[in-house]
Order: sequence, then structure tokens, then C-alpha cells
Amino acid sequence: MTSRWKPGWCLIALLALHCGNEGTRVDTSVGPGGPDAQADAGVAAARCPNGALPDDASLAATCPTAIPAAGSCCGLPGLVCPYPNGDDHSTPFSVCIEDPQHPPYWQITSRLDKRVCSHASEAGSLIELDGGSACSDRPASSCAPVGLISAQSLLDGELDAIVTRCGGIPNESLIEVEYSDGCPTKVVPDRSVPTSSLTTCIIPALSLLRSGCAIGLACAYVERSTLP
Repeated sequence: MTSRWKPGWCLIALLALHCGNEGTRVDTSVGPGGPDAQADAGVAAARCPNGALPDDASLAATCPTAIPAAGSCCGLPGLVCPYPNGDDHSTPFSVCIEDPQHPPYWQITSRLDKRVCSHASEAGSLIELDGGSACSDRPASSCAPVGLISAQSLLDGELDAIVTRCGGIPNESLIEVEYSDGCPTKVVPDRSVPTSSLTTCIIPALSLLRSGCAIGLACAYVERSTLP
């Protein structure tokens, strides 16, 4: 089972809150300590989290050739840079962000590209395609991954939307769905998921689908939890 945290979505929210075209603003008004203290505070605020001051090299508005150090200065808030490393399951990224205390700086994260079903050995419930049509005969839905949002994230979102429409699942429970060529083939629920919700809504909804985001992927996952 993978971590519940979804970096792609968290970072998009972070960028929406903190990233823009303006540089960090420093309050130059005179306050406690007098002008000298305010000047010192302005100098401190102008440093990136790693303690460095922005320079011409760090302010380039392009992706570095190698993944930068976390907290080092960058030049274009909102710039998202992938660094493929040969791992099919995830891709490291650097994201240029800023906050009220710093100039733009690099944050390092990763994107989930391919999930592995951790309950594949369990029996679950097999899904028969509605009407008996072959999976390859069904048109695949559109899928438009971009930046930190992968096809896997979108596929998990599709499953989450179905589960929500079907009334949700209890807290501290999960559902895994296996896919082949874009079509769901098996549902493996947690024991606390109501059987009625599965048989009357979730499985029938899945039996109608061929997801464009699932082509090349094998698993989608939804969990509800109140645990930290």
C-alpha cells in the first residue's frame, strides 16, 4: 500500500497560494528597532532557504540540467521540472515556489506514475464488461496528464469519483481496482466496505468503462481515513 499523501495535488494548491509573477515584497516601513533593524530584516528576507542570495545563475528561467538542491534559489515561480531516473513508478520533480519570507526557491518532490496493487493476490470481485463487449472494442475515455498530474493520479481520481457517487466508503477502508488495457477487471475491497454498495453501484459503474488513463497501468486505489 502506498502513502496516502498526494504530492502532485498538494503542490498545485501550494503554487496557487504562493506563486506568481511578483517577487517577494519586503516591508520597508520603520518599525521596532529603527531603520537599521528594518534593513537587516530585509537582507535576511532576501535569502533563499539554503541561506544563499539570488544570483544570475540561479535566476535563469529554465530547468537546470540536474535536479537542484532543495531550498536553493530559482528564477521563475511556477516552473515545474521533471528528472526521469529510469523508475517506471515515480518521477522526481523540482518546483520553483516562493513564500512571503523568501525569494523564489526550489522544492523537491516526486510524481506517482504507476501504482502496484498490494491486494492482487486476494480474490476480490471479478468485473464482467457490460453487454459482454470486448475491452478493445470500447472507445477509451480521454486522458490529459500534465506536469505533476500523472495518468495514475487521474485514474485514481476517476475511481474516487465513482466511489463518491455511490455513497462513499467508511473511514479506515479502501478499494483497489485492477485494470487490463484500460478496462477494470477486478475489485478488491476492504472488509468494511458494504457489499450492497459494491454490487449495486460501484461494480456496475466500472463495468461500463474503458479509461484512457488506465491504458498502460494496472491499478487504481481509493482510501478513506481519519488517521494522520
